[in-house]
Amino acid sequence: MKKITVLVIALVMIFALPVSAQEYDLDGEVTQKLNYLDNSETIEGLTELNLEFSKNFGFDKSIYLNPVFKLNYDENSEYDFLKEVYFDYYLENTDLRVGRQIIDWGSAYELNPTDVVNPRDFTAKDPTSAELGVTSLKGDYYFDYQTSLTGVVVGQHRPSPIPSALEGMVDKTTKGMIANSVYDGIYSKLIEKGSKEISAVETANNITPQIMNNNFTINDPEKREMNDITDPEISLKFTRRNFKGYDLSVNYFKGYGDIPLIISDYNQVQKDLKPIIESYLLAEKDPTAKTSKETISLDFGYKETQSIGFSGRGSLADIGVWTEINYNQNEDDEKKLDLVIGGDYTFENNFYTVVQLFHRNYKDYKINDILKNNDKDKLLTDENYLILHGELPFRSIHTLKTDLIADVEGEGYMINPAAEFSLGNDYNLNVGAVVMDDENSEEDFSTLNMLAEEKAYFEFTWNF
Repeated sequence: MKKITVLVIALVMIFALPVSAQEYDLDGEVTQKLNYLDNSETIEGLTELNLEFSKNFGFDKSIYLNPVFKLNYDENSEYDFLKEVYFDYYLENTDLRVGRQIIDWGSAYELNPTDVVNPRDFTAKDPTSAELGVTSLKGDYYFDYQTSLTGVVVGQHRPSPIPSALEGMVDKTTKGMIANSVYDGIYSKLIEKGSKEISAVETANNITPQIMNNNFTINDPEKREMNDITDPEISLKFTRRNFKGYDLSVNYFKGYGDIPLIISDYNQVQKDLKPIIESYLLAEKDPTAKTSKETISLDFGYKETQSIGFSGRGSLADIGVWTEINYNQNEDDEKKLDLVIGGDYTFENNFYTVVQLFHRNYKDYKINDILKNNDKDKLLTDENYLILHGELPFRSIHTLKTDLIADVEGEGYMINPAAEFSLGNDYNLNVGAVVMDDENSEEDFSTLNMLAEEKAYFEFTWNF
C-alpha cells in the first residue's frame, strides 16, 4: 500500500502542474542468474527485470521510476518492487527531490562509512551494492559551482535486513547467557540452603530448561515510529569541490540505527528472574505449589543515534586517493568509528587496481560488557580489512575482475574472481565465484561475514 501511495503522489504532483511534457526515456535490462550455494549445496535461479523510466517536463521538472520485477527471489531478502521513484524540481540555486531514493555520499570503494542515509540489505546476494531506498525529501543548495549544502529528511525508519543465520546466532548467544545466569542462580540458592553439590547440579540442570522454555523470550525488534516533527531522521552534508585539487565534504546524521541492539536492562532481567526461580525451587519441594507463569523478555531495538563524518577525494600524480571517516554514538553512549583510506591506479595496459584499508572500532557496547561479565568473547569486535580490486580488459571488450577482502590479522578472507564477456552491443555474460575462508563461520558477526556467502554464479544480461 505504501509503495502505491508514493507512486500516486508523485504522479499527481507532476501531471497537476501546467507544463509541457518532453519525450521520455525507457531503459532496462533482463538478467538471468544461476547460483550454486556451497553451504547448502543447492542451485538457485533468479530472473530479474530492471526498468528505468525518466521523463522531463520542461527544464525545471522531471520524474524517475526504477521498478524491479523478480521471479523466484529469496524470501529472506527485502525485495523492492519500486527501488527508486522520485520527483525532481529545479530552482535557480536549489534542486529538490521527493520520493523513494538512494543517496550515495561515500567516495570509497564498496564500503562507505559516510553513506549514512540508506540502510544496507545484508540478506542480498551482493550487500556491497544493495542499499535500500528510503522515502525522503532531499534538497541541494548551491552557493556557487564549487560549494553546496545538502539536506535530507527521512519520514520512515527502515532498518537493515540481517541474515537469519546471524540473527539466530545472536539470539543463541543472548539466550545462552540468560540460561547460564538462571543455572547459577538455582545452584547458588541450593548450596546456600545446604544441598549437596551433586544434587544442586541435577536440580539446576532440570529446572533451567523449563524456565527458559516457559518464562523467557527474546522479542523481535520493531522499526522506530515517527509520530511528530521531532522524530524524522535528518542528514546534512556540506561539500567543497576542487579545494586545492580535492573534493571535501562533512556530513551529520541524526536518526535511528540500522542494526538491532539490546535495549533491555540486563541486570533488571536477571532480578526479574529471581522470583521465578524461587517458584520452581518451591515446586521441587512441594508438588502442590504452582510455578510462576510470568514471562520475562529481553528486547532488541533500534537506538536513536547521531554521527558526524568526513570524506575527501583527489589525486597524487596519477594515483587517485580517498578517505572516509564516520563517528557514531547512540542514546546509550555506545560508540562506533569507521575509517577508510584507499587509492586506485591504472597501468599502461589498462589494468585498473584499487588498494584500500578499512578499520572499525566498537566502544562501550552493552552486549560486549554483558558477554565479558559472563566470561565470553565479545560479539562486536574491532575489524581491520585489506581490500584489493583489479580489472584487466582482454580482446578489447571482455574483462577479468578480482576482489579480495582479507582480515589484516588473518582471521578470514573473501575472494571473488570473475570474468565478464561482452557477447554483443546489448548482451553480457558474467561468471565467477565467491570463496570464503573456513575460519569465517556463522558464529562470526563481522562485517566480512555479512557481505557474502560462498558460491559459484552465472549471470546473463540483456540491455535494452
